[in-house]
Parts: sequence; C-alpha cells; structure tokens
Amino acid sequence: MIKYNWYALYTRSRFEKKIAGGLRDQGIEVYLPLVTAYRRWSDRTKKIQVPLFNSYVFVKSNPLDHKHFHTVIQTPGVVKVVCFEGKPVQIPDNQIEALKRFEELGYEMSPIGYKLETGSLVEIRHGILKGLRGMVLKVDNNQMLIIHVDALDKNVQIKIPAGFTIKMNPCNDSGHKKNRQVEKFI
Repeated sequence: MIKYNWYALYTRSRFEKKIAGGLRDQGIEVYLPLVTAYRRWSDRTKKIQVPLFNSYVFVKSNPLDHKHFHTVIQTPGVVKVVCFEGKPVQIPDNQIEALKRFEELGYEMSPIGYKLETGSLVEIRHGILKGLRGMVLKVDNNQMLIIHVDALDKNVQIKIPAGFTIKMNPCNDSGHKKNRQVEKFI
C-alpha cells in the first residue's frame, strides 16, 4: 500500500477555500489553516476566516499514486505542487499536526511575512504543545513563539507563555538546525 504524505499546493489567489472544499468533496484529505481577521467596508466591519498562508493548501497524497495525485493537481485553482529540484516536497506530519493543535486550542496565529534569522530557539516543555520547537520574538512584553514550516519557507506567530518554553543550545546540532539540546529556562 502506498503511504500518503502531506504536500503543499500553491493556488490561485483567493481560491484556497474553493480548492479545499473541492478536494474534500472528492474524499481527499486536505488541511487549510484558517485565522480570524476583521475586514472593514465603508458601512461595516466584519469578522471573517482567512487562510493562514495565502495561496497555499495542504493535501495528503503521494506522487506514486498517479490517479490520486493527478486528481489533486488538476483541481481547478491549483497552480502547482510546491517542489524542490523538480520533486514535490513532503511536509513533515509533525508540522501539520502542530498547526492543527494550535488552531484547535484557539491560539492566536498570524503569518509572518519574513524568515527570521535571529532569535532564541526554544522548545515547549509544558502543556499540550510539549515538544514543539520554534523561535522566540519579543513583542509588547509578550513572548511570541515562531514556528517555521520548512517546506514552505513560512513562519507562524503564536502567543504562548514564556514559562512554557526552554532555551535550546545552538552549539549541539545533530544534523538539523532545529534539533538542539536544552540549555536553560528563558
């Protein structure tokens, strides 16, 4: 049996919800992280749900299952599958699961439009999010945990108590920048 993995689809602008709905209707597992935003018109302000990542939808598929994969990429509004060196990039399950948990638990998430190069690497050590890793950015006396979705080269900002994190040692790199040993509490 072919194992399905998460992949990112790059979509036409403002087609994310249509694509997610269309794929779900076909029985394909899809994830579209949504956040609450307020849009102002001349006569009113409205609370709406918008995609966390503009023009991206996550789908569980496998390029080796040609029929399934073809159905996914032929969905109206899909521009392409995110690739590196011509091959579709798998999104690690733990990154999708982390986004789902943050959304379920009602954490305030907002996209960050740039890749952070500085800041402390941390791991969440308490609560339901225990084991997740990211970077810290200080904003208005609150600690903000930044989770980087590697395959998309995107970041997500989440409000979390600083006491839930521990600083990680940047010197011990066991093959990957984000896998580091714990140094001390922040």
